[in-house]
Amino acid sequence: AELIETQATSGHQASSAPGLLVNYDLFGTQNSGVRTLNAMTEMRAFKSNMVLSNTMLSQLSSQSMDTGRNGSDGQYRQVRMDTVFSTSFPQSMVTLRVGDTLTSMQPWSRATRIGGIQIARNFGLQPYRVTTPIPALMGTSSLPSDIELFINGVRQYQGTVNAGPFTLNAPVGITGNGTAQIVLTDAFGRSTTLQYNLFGSPQLLTEGLSDWSAEIGVVRKGYGYRSFQYGSDPLFSGSYSYGLNSQVTLQSHAEAASHLANLGGGANWLVGKLGIVSAATAFSQSQGRTGNLVQLGHNWNNQSLYTSLQATRASDGYRDASSLDNNARQKASARALIGYNDAQWGSFNTGMLYLRNFDTAAERYVTAGWSKNIGGRGSVSFNINHNLDDSKRSSAQLLFSWFLDGGLSTGASVTHQNGSANYSAYANQSRPTEGGWGWSATGQGSDAGGSGMARVDYLGSKFEANAAIANNQGTTSTSLGASGSLIVMDGHLFASRRIYDGFAVVSTNGIADVPIKRENNLVGTTDKDGVMLVTQLGSYRNNKVSIDPLSLPAQYRIPSTDQNVVPTDRAGTLIKFDIKRIRSANVLLVDTTGQPLALGSRAFSKPISDNGEAQSVSGNSAVVGYDGATYFETLGVRNQIDATLPNGSRCIATLDWPQSTPVNEIPVIGPVTCQPRSAP
Repeated sequence: AELIETQATSGHQASSAPGLLVNYDLFGTQNSGVRTLNAMTEMRAFKSNMVLSNTMLSQLSSQSMDTGRNGSDGQYRQVRMDTVFSTSFPQSMVTLRVGDTLTSMQPWSRATRIGGIQIARNFGLQPYRVTTPIPALMGTSSLPSDIELFINGVRQYQGTVNAGPFTLNAPVGITGNGTAQIVLTDAFGRSTTLQYNLFGSPQLLTEGLSDWSAEIGVVRKGYGYRSFQYGSDPLFSGSYSYGLNSQVTLQSHAEAASHLANLGGGANWLVGKLGIVSAATAFSQSQGRTGNLVQLGHNWNNQSLYTSLQATRASDGYRDASSLDNNARQKASARALIGYNDAQWGSFNTGMLYLRNFDTAAERYVTAGWSKNIGGRGSVSFNINHNLDDSKRSSAQLLFSWFLDGGLSTGASVTHQNGSANYSAYANQSRPTEGGWGWSATGQGSDAGGSGMARVDYLGSKFEANAAIANNQGTTSTSLGASGSLIVMDGHLFASRRIYDGFAVVSTNGIADVPIKRENNLVGTTDKDGVMLVTQLGSYRNNKVSIDPLSLPAQYRIPSTDQNVVPTDRAGTLIKFDIKRIRSANVLLVDTTGQPLALGSRAFSKPISDNGEAQSVSGNSAVVGYDGATYFETLGVRNQIDATLPNGSRCIATLDWPQSTPVNEIPVIGPVTCQPRSAP
């Protein structure tokens, strides 16, 4: 028998409604007569799987003029950052971008800002898809048995297998070396445990799966300083990775421009329990000069101990697309890191770093660190960063933190650098996640003098704000900041905290004050128009948005209380809960003698018009209870009630539903006399 269990959940169909969004981040400062106001804005228009976005950086500064009269010298500067149109194809896991973007890269290459076109694989469009290799755990069961899978002691799967050989394809769910146990329990209650070694790594792709990207455009220059500065020569760039099998993933990267050609390839190889070995090489030709680059690396961990080794070296003639706008070229780099985590003694790490660019001296560092949690309420850490070439640039730091109740934390640190010591202490009150106030205070002292800062933060449902005052060696500065979002969608304007991913507009058919939940957590209530903005939804992921029916007034009915919502990339979608006002009532039915109708009688109500004619609207049936009490869920303004008694006789009655009934009450109507009628 073969058992396949990947635990991959399919996402629902993603949707998006047309809308506009503006994210803003404002920050103003005043220091020694100089005032600045900075604004970072993102304007985003979206529809279906398409998004058009534009980001801008604006700055207004003024400085008081010493002219004997009031005045200031002001300057205004605005820079366009990125403008890009993107559209996604979830079924193919492909995204097309037109505008400002970054070229793709591999571990040995560098990304380049361009203005142009990019088409690329996007695994984020299917977030529940498993992209890393899934190990096949094989065994044999002598009898039909229950099976349980444990990975690093955590149960991942439970099911049954038939007698004979079986294969369990299970997601690793870990990074690095780990263990898996399969526990078989047969019909006699006998248990057998099978042990397996696993190694999971995001550096590997599932067998047959590819990841790729292709770009064409011109190099962006002066990013952050110039709005429209581009090169004149076209650049072609592309990357491709392929899962050859569960142990080997092949990689490649190519770049081509005027007077530049660059081609490289590499591989990541899972060597049993020894971890991931990577190797890559690249060659370039530029203006008659050729060059090459070589990179080697190794990564391994077993949840307690980890190592990371990597070295890169390039020849003097090596060029890539990034060098077209950046003169800094790396000649060689290397790192060697090792770390160990112990439940009792804490975490240890040490390593060496080496970096050298062409035309600059080499930089070599030795690092070491230790950290430990204290009783779940505090932590202490010690770090050393030693420059082997310039000891004045070395530093050592001891840091202590303690967490108190109510989101209050305190801490202190001592830092030694360049022959002097710096002492600091802080206290911080975090803002409640549902909104409210927070604050922080920091003080520092050194041989050069002292400094301090105090800050207050406010987190609201529609924006975030902060204010701070600082003093550095006698110079005082102040600052104010605010951030948030404005959204226009479905004919409504909303204000919110800054939105980074997906969101939704919930409509309750015009019903106000309806509580809305996201993943069973209350996030707010609908406004007077019966709408509400729900944020923090994952794009292309299942998000549960619901209404608690127990919180609705008695005279409201809703067909469905929850919906699974999947917004598209950085866009909003509509959620409609068809809440309707109903006219329900307990009607006391009696006969012509004033006695309640017989228990168990069947009654049928139907709305009628003012002239007594029955309307073509379906009514509802009910069973007569004790004392003639009969509950009707939906009534009209005027109603005809036709009752059939247990003995087969029938009677008819009319009643008006009281229009003044509050929505949170079910009225009691009657006694209502049911007049006898002849059988048809």
